Amino acid sequence: MKHRRVASSAFILAIFALATASPVHAALVAYWGFEDLPNPSNSGSTFDDQVNSVTSNAIGTGVSVSTDTAAPGSTQSLSFDGTGFVSTNVTGASAGIAGTVAKTITGWFKTSSTARQNIVDFSPGTNGRDLRVVYDPFGSGGFAAGTGLRLELSGGAAAIHDASGADTSADLDLNDGQWHFFAAIIPSSAQAQDIDFYIDGTIYGDTLNSSTAVDTLGTGFFAFGDDARSNVSNPFTGLLDD
Repeated sequence: MKHRRVASSAFILAIFALATASPVHAALVAYWGFEDLPNPSNSGSTFDDQVNSVTSNAIGTGVSVSTDTAAPGSTQSLSFDGTGFVSTNVTGASAGIAGTVAKTITGWFKTSSTARQNIVDFSPGTNGRDLRVVYDPFGSGGFAAGTGLRLELSGGAAAIHDASGADTSADLDLNDGQWHFFAAIIPSSAQAQDIDFYIDGTIYGDTLNSSTAVDTLGTGFFAFGDDARSNVSNPFTGLLDD
């Protein structure tokens, strides 16, 4: 299992970014900074993917703008109260990450919740073809307790554990109410077990050892805060930022 310190500047691309290839030499294919949202926002407010100029659905109940931010230069974050989510209208095909190409998902999150919650979600619902970043310290949804941060694929997943396979969420304290940076690094033609995670400047390898192939579907939409299929089942409570 990999577990070492790295310089964060080597991999930070942008918050809630999708990229192709390795994080050091990546081409940014989608980016949401939330800076274009009015503050205070309302139920008709939208934001754009800054790479492709794709406009999100209007934010609704449970989603608002906050001035609590993670990174220098950011003035706004997206706040979720555990009852809502928002679809970006960006598909795997439009972002150029469909199929088995290498891809990276990055983001900042802040939460104090102990519940299972979807941070960023792409869920067409076909085995191996989803991409869903989940924080789950208790291992609900059929996963072992203590799997902490996971990248779910439907039919398989990659997850952060410590070297013994125990819960690293206790070590990392990811629901401590502080900002945390993550990146999920997916090589080309990868299986779930090939995925690496960066958390606050440390790289962690997967220990679930799932052989599910990563083959991202071209249809379906990325969403923040829960399931992109209009299904508020594991809502996020906290803040997302650039």
